[in-house]
Formats: sequence, C-alpha cells, structure tokens
Amino acid sequence: MKKQLYSFKRILSLGFVVLVFLASTSSCAKTSSETPADISESVSEIYSLFGEATSEDFSSVPDISIEEEAPSSEPPVVLPSKIETETLPAQHSEIRGVWFSYIEWGTYLRGKSEKAFTKSIDNIFAAMKSKKLNTFVVHTRSFGDAYYKSAYYPWSSYASGTLGSSPGFDPLSIICDRAKSVGISVVAWVNPMRTLTDDEYAALSDGYQIKKWYSSEQRYQYMYKDVATGKWILMPTNPAVAEHIANGAKEIAQNYAVTSVHIDDYFYVSCSGTNPDAQYYSEQNPSMSIEDWRRDGTSKMVAAMYAGVKSANGNVFFEASPQANVGNNFNSQFIDVKKWLASDGYVDRIIPQIYFGFNNSAKPFDKTVTEWNGLIKNNTKLLTGLAPYKSNKTDNYAGAGVNEWIDDYNGANDIFKRQIERSRKESNYGGFYFYSFKSIFNADLSDGEVLKKNMDNILSIL
Repeated sequence: MKKQLYSFKRILSLGFVVLVFLASTSSCAKTSSETPADISESVSEIYSLFGEATSEDFSSVPDISIEEEAPSSEPPVVLPSKIETETLPAQHSEIRGVWFSYIEWGTYLRGKSEKAFTKSIDNIFAAMKSKKLNTFVVHTRSFGDAYYKSAYYPWSSYASGTLGSSPGFDPLSIICDRAKSVGISVVAWVNPMRTLTDDEYAALSDGYQIKKWYSSEQRYQYMYKDVATGKWILMPTNPAVAEHIANGAKEIAQNYAVTSVHIDDYFYVSCSGTNPDAQYYSEQNPSMSIEDWRRDGTSKMVAAMYAGVKSANGNVFFEASPQANVGNNFNSQFIDVKKWLASDGYVDRIIPQIYFGFNNSAKPFDKTVTEWNGLIKNNTKLLTGLAPYKSNKTDNYAGAGVNEWIDDYNGANDIFKRQIERSRKESNYGGFYFYSFKSIFNADLSDGEVLKKNMDNILSIL
C-alpha cells in the first residue's frame, strides 16, 4: 500500500493512443466515425507500478471491447472525436458550482425533444447566472449508463426515458455548447462503480461489457450486489473493470468541452463486514488484507481515470468528492484520500462533502475544512461541498447542532455565507459546490422559498 506513485510527468508519458480529430461546426463536440481508443496498456502499467493487486498477469484479463447494439428505431449517431483545446470555457477565479443529479434530470430534462431540451438548458443556466453560479456539475453517468453517446455504456433512462434508447440527440453536446455561450463551466459527474438492478440488466442489450460481466459465471470477479438498493457495484480490484471505468472517463474528456470529470462518494457500499468480494479476494490471494486490497483497487481506479482524462485532454481536470469524514472514507468506502492528496496522479481538485454546521459536535464545519486543507501535500485545489438541502431541517446526527439549520432559517439565514467566508481562509481554497440544484430552485426554476434569504446573503459576498 505504501509504494511510491509515479509522478504527473510519468502519467503523461504513458502510451496512450491519440485519436485523429476532425473539424466540425459544433463548438462543443466534433464528429467522427471513430470510437475512442482504450487505455489497456496504460492501466496495465498503472497496476504494475502500484504493486500487486491480483495474482494473475494483466495479459490474462478478458478483452473489454464492446459491440454496440443500437435499437433499430433510433437514427445512427456517430461518436465525436477529440475536442479542440480552444473550445474549453475559461476558468473561474472562484468556482461556484451546483450539483445537478439524475434526480434533477428526471424533473427538468427527461423525455424532451431536442428543441425543448435546449430551451430548458438555457433557462437552467439563466437561473444559475442570476445567483452568480458559474459551474454546472451534471450527472453524465449515474448507474452504469450514459447521458451522452458512449462507446462503453448504454443510454440512461434519465436522459431518454428508456434504458438503452437514444433521445435522438446528444444532451451533453447541447449542454456544453449552451454553457460556453454564457460563460458557464461544465463538470461531468460520473459514478464509476454503481450500476444497474437485476431487472434493468435483464432489459439491457447483451452487447455491453457490463452486461457480459453480469451474465458471466464469473460475475463475482467483476461486481457485487448492494443489498440496500439492489444495484450491482463494479469491483475496481479487477484490472479489466478499472480499465473499463477509465475508458468511460477518457471518452468524456476526449469528446466534450468539459472543464473536469468528477466522481463522488459512491465507492464500496454495503460492503463493510459483509465481504461480498471474499471469493475473488481469496482467488487472487494478494499479500494484503481484504480492506487494504479494496483501497488499493480504488486508488488504482482513480489513478487510471486521472491518466485517461489527461491523455485525452491535458487541460481537463479530474476531481473527487468524498464524504467529509476521513475515517469513514478509509474504513467504510475503502478509499485512501490521504494518499490521493499527498502524491501526483490522482486528483486535481478535491470536494469533501462538508455537510456540517458550525455547531456539529463531531465534525464542526470550521475544523473540518481546516482538516481537509491540511491533508493536501501537492497542488490539489480544495473546494467545499455545501448542503443547502439541510436548510430548515433537523440534523439528527449533529449532537449539539441538531437544530442549527432550523435556527439559522428562523434567524440570520447566513450559514452558507459564513461557510464560504470561512472556506476562503484556507490556503488551497478554490471554490464551493452546492448540493443540490433542486434545493435552490423550484421545478419551474423560480427561487426556492426555504433558501431564498440565504441565497440573498450569499450574493452579497460573490
């Protein structure tokens, strides 16, 4: 676990295949008949450099090529090729972002025509601009799916209404194009490990690699079932899985004018104490505990995603948004954020979800943001994840701060203003993200009443 990682320069020197990019009229994505090159050689080298994770040589890992099977009713859609650097929007001196999840897709965007979708995106960006928000952190993969034309994952039902069916246009291309026109940055939010339920897999085309793994007698080597949700979780301890996930990140950076690719806090879930990956661990017989083996796997996955993004476009960032409790991350999610923030080749930006008030007994906001700033030993930027969804709600796990969000709503309505001001004092500070869009805006994009006064106070310092 303590082997030294290669440097950023080492990552850039890995043998990635660069696609030939073609000219197009789109300012967000170019068009081409070529599919993105995979990064198998680079993932193999990453696993070699990081040390032993499996007892098998990487060359024995099954091929992960995918045979795309588009429904016969949908028009042919060609994949865009590598974007031009100049299509990327300018960076902001302070990142002021908002998470737009698959839930918001269902509320604001799902099932719309191209024209209606474009109009909705314009309205969403106008609402953001009215609050001086400049970064749209939008779900592009939530459950082993894609909200764009992907070579590796099926169309999301949250994009089109039906899993595996195209909406007839490329939503992410429109998002990027419209964002650039109004000076908003797009961050592509990916859940790397969480996939589908049994019923969803049954309806999915057999051509997709995740379906092949699901249907395989060796499924336990690739994924396990989250008993709480019924979703199947990919296991990055398998190099083929890490490669597939990294390719999915690479194709976004390669094909779309996003400023960053983003992963959140869904890593190993419903796993601690149950060991659903015990059989695969036993077969691999690594020279480490099963907990360290998982952490080793997630670190290699993150490094592979980082390398894939950088090989596609060195101007695109890679970022992670873990839970704010470092111990929970290490012991329950099986991620080693200290390692990521001490060495090059993992993340450019870290966004801990500091969903705590100042009076939280265990993790008060001011001490927690300072703790995260202190973990950074490289050039990673610190952004704070803030929780407007908690406004006017009881916080049952906050100890002495159980009523802090209610008291703030009934009083000064300035908790988020104070959190931003406090975050700005940290040496690695780069901005903040709000969770989530629907906490700030109603379904008709009018101001949410619960947060209106807080937002007015925030605007006074932006």
